[in-house]
Amino acid sequence: MKDVIIRDSYNTDSIFVENALYTDLGVLEVAVVGVADKRVGELPVVLVTLKPEYEGLIDEEKLVTLAKKLLPGFTVPVMIILHDCDFGEYPFHRLRMFLIE
Repeated sequence: MKDVIIRDSYNTDSIFVENALYTDLGVLEVAVVGVADKRVGELPVVLVTLKPEYEGLIDEEKLVTLAKKLLPGFTVPVMIILHDCDFGEYPFHRLRMFLIE
């Protein structure tokens, strides 16, 4: 499994996008996946779990705004989904990504 999203011939390391979103104190867990797109190859989509004390205070729009401030345009997620529980206690990041995809 790869952790690179290819969009319009630009390579984006998913960790790069994840780290940008982790700068928000309310973010507990982030997973970035590339979703197939006929026009550009892949589009970055993000699943986010918030810390319990931040639920209701942070929404998808706020996280997209943060991403636009911190990331180059081709790496900004086209969709951010707030996930209401953790992604699981799997020992390896790649296994979690496989289960999310």
